[in-house]
This record gives sequence, structure tokens and C-alpha cells, in this order.
Amino acid sequence: MSQTLSDLKFIDMNWIKFFLGALFTLFILTILMSFRSNDNLNDFLVGHWTFDDEENFEMDNSPFGTHGEINGNPRKATGIVGDGCLELDGDGDFLEVTKNGQTPEHLQRLEFGSIAIWFKARNIPKETSISPLFHYGNSLGCENMKDASNEGMVIEIAHGKIRKESLGVYFTVYNNPCELPTFCFDTHSEPHIEDTKGLIIEDKWYHFVAVVGENYNTGYLNGEEVDFRHYNFNDSNASQFFKNALSHEKIWIGKGFWDYAQETYFDGYIDDVRIYSIPLNDKDVKSLYDLRN
Repeated sequence: MSQTLSDLKFIDMNWIKFFLGALFTLFILTILMSFRSNDNLNDFLVGHWTFDDEENFEMDNSPFGTHGEINGNPRKATGIVGDGCLELDGDGDFLEVTKNGQTPEHLQRLEFGSIAIWFKARNIPKETSISPLFHYGNSLGCENMKDASNEGMVIEIAHGKIRKESLGVYFTVYNNPCELPTFCFDTHSEPHIEDTKGLIIEDKWYHFVAVVGENYNTGYLNGEEVDFRHYNFNDSNASQFFKNALSHEKIWIGKGFWDYAQETYFDGYIDDVRIYSIPLNDKDVKSLYDLRN
């Protein structure tokens, strides 16, 4: 059956209306997604340690309930978020999170996501060692390469003999045994002491967020993206998270390794540690930073 010119105009108008309607719907969905609230973010929490309850420091407040085990004698102190925080003495105090000798499978499978942590350091090593905040995996004694003693993913302050003038936050992933990291960036923009961007000083609260998405990574310090971050290994296109770590044995908060698997501890305060199963965006991170007391 042949179509008249008026029929074609009618069909064209219907298609135009359909296309415009779909475009408008997509626009509204994009706007709504960009305004994720804290309540929405909670749907993606896979680990959350608030340290608000002195009797239950080890409690995971996420839906997964992966509670940890307190080691040493940490105390409850005035925190930056909520009712309290974990005070660690730098000499054996830390929180260990394991389940049947391993970290929970829901964390081991994470390809992308975010780790957020508040901290205030009392003593940051200036010449050697590190100040560990978050450690995932285990250690591996490598006699021929002392700086490759980690087997997982770490967040730490300072870096001793490697860049002793850089007291930034380091986010590092190891996935090859006895080799240098496959990925690492730090928040100190340049290896010059006079440049204070991204520099961590003692007795001051900081909020750090490591974000890993598909084919990208980034970091945030005190609610703002660290676009001047310094890459020691790999680049901003790297996508390595829990799943890529060489070892999946444990999570330590406040404990890590340095040179030939030497154990080292954080001296200071840690609060509101969160793990998300999604890469957080600028507004998400800002909403977490604004939770501070």
C-alpha cells in the first residue's frame, strides 16, 4: 500500500516525539544519579568501621557485618565523625579483619570501588619506615628486594628512604611476588619539601579516599580530588583493586609492613573507615567529608 505525503509527516512526527521523550527521560535519570544521597551510598557499603562504641571497636556497621579483632590496647578518643574514634599507640595497637583465615569473599571479588578513611597522625616517620593506615593481603619476605615485602594493597603515610621528603598519602597495589608495585600514587605533588600541596602534617585530621573504576583511578584529600597526585608506578588509567592483590589473607587497620616484612604500626587516630563497591564521584566524596563534627 502506498503512503501519502501526509502519512509520512505523521510517522515522522511520532518518531520525533518518541526520540525527544527518550532523551528527556535519560536527562532526568542522569540528574537523579548525580544527586546520590548518603542514604543511597549506604546501599553500596561493603565495610564500615565507625569506632563509636568502645565495647565493640571491631564492629562492622555495613550489611555484611564483617567484624574484626582488636589487637593491643587501643582506646576510644574524640573522633571527627560520630561519637568516637580509634586511638592507636604505634606499638602493637591495630584492628584485624578476617573470616576463617581470609578476608570475606565479597571483598576479594571487588574489581572497582572506593576506600575512605579519616586519620590524624601523632608521629610520622621522617627518615625510614612508613605510617600504615590500611593494609590488605599479607607480607612476603624478599631477600633480594626489601622494598617488595607486601603482597596486597596498602594505604600509608610517608615513604622513608624512597622519598623521605614526601610525607603524602600513598595508595599502592602489589600483584607480583618479590617485585616492585604494579601501581602506586601519592598525594604530594612534587618531591620538593617547599611544595606543600598534598603534604600530611602531624596532629591534623585528614580524610583520604582512594577510588578505582574501570580504566581509571584517583584520590581525594579533604573532600577535593588530588589532580596533582604523583604516580610512582603506572598511571591514572590503571584499574587495580582488591581482586588484583596478590594475597587476600587479612585486613589491618593501623598496621603494615616495611623492609623485609618488618611490622610497623600507626601512631595516632583513625575514624570512620568505609569500603564501597562503587567508584565514588566528587559529590559522593564531598558528602562524606561534610559528615565531620
